[in-house]
Amino acid sequence: AWHTAPVELLDIMPEAKMNCNRTQNHKAAKVMAASMEKLASGAKLSSKHVTNGKHSLLWKDHTTYPTLASHSMPKNWQGKKTLSLDIYSERPTNQIVFVAVLSDSPETKWKDFYYIPIKINWQGTRKVELPLSEFKKYEKAAGWDKVGGVYFFTKMFGCQPHPYTELYLDNMKIS
Repeated sequence: AWHTAPVELLDIMPEAKMNCNRTQNHKAAKVMAASMEKLASGAKLSSKHVTNGKHSLLWKDHTTYPTLASHSMPKNWQGKKTLSLDIYSERPTNQIVFVAVLSDSPETKWKDFYYIPIKINWQGTRKVELPLSEFKKYEKAAGWDKVGGVYFFTKMFGCQPHPYTELYLDNMKIS
């Protein structure tokens, strides 16, 4: 249910238009023709650093794949207090990863969401607990009862991805 998008695709086609069948120029058409394997290779199931179940999700090469996203989750988080997940970091790179919860408002032409930064300053596994009350609003987030997906961004608000950050994500829960 998680997918990545390579940076060259994000540079020429905004994420909001990725599901469009039309292309606006030859360069966009060439990139859109990239194989699904290329598009998905930024995140892979792994049997390493598992804290729940049989697999974790390895997300690496953030300079090429700066965004990780899933839309397969509960749509109503009203009354929930915390988003938690286990993150294994290969090394402390001090990269900032923004966790963003899409909550799009029909009043705007852009995507609206809640977000919170995480600084990857550890090695090993850490249980990360993110209180929903500490998420900041970006533009006109529609509310916790209108969740459209969860994103992890490494290129946001002037931050840039670190080339050596490798993360294993597991056991994400809304409670």
